[in-house]
Amino acid sequence: LAQKLGARTVDDVVQITVSKRTGMDGLDRLLNPPEFDGPIELGAPYVLVDDTLTQGGTMAALASHIRQAGGRVVGDFALTGKQYSAKIGLSPSLLAAVRARFSDVEPSFRAATGYGFDALTESEARYLALHRSPDTVRDRVVAAGIARGDGLDEEGTPEKPVGPRRSKRREFD
Repeated sequence: LAQKLGARTVDDVVQITVSKRTGMDGLDRLLNPPEFDGPIELGAPYVLVDDTLTQGGTMAALASHIRQAGGRVVGDFALTGKQYSAKIGLSPSLLAAVRARFSDVEPSFRAATGYGFDALTESEARYLALHRSPDTVRDRVVAAGIARGDGLDEEGTPEKPVGPRRSKRREFD
């Protein structure tokens, strides 16, 4: 594609975490976000390409890495994907619904993942909003945060103020 467009490919921006997200349910995917590293050319345009789009978290994490380092994401596409995941940017109405249902979970979620609900993709937020039990979500978020040593107590309360541990992910329009 790069050759057809007269562009170049970048192979030194890489995913630095091994999330093994294939086969995970939606909540496990949310709690195991990928992280990226590698040099980004200031002001350069980037087109993101992935093999498949499930919930959009990998694409959102990569876009965030590029934007935070001063690059511009000008497009993205996946070879395959779920139709309901085609819109990556989170709608304000869905964010409000997730926050209304899980308001007491967001601080624990932020401590466990490094970002808040506003950094979810549309598909990730839809999965969370449709989850049967806020208590189950809270328990799994807390367990994930404790397992990673993210400073959560058994109730899911951060033991100290929580700042961003990782890059904020969602920056799609």
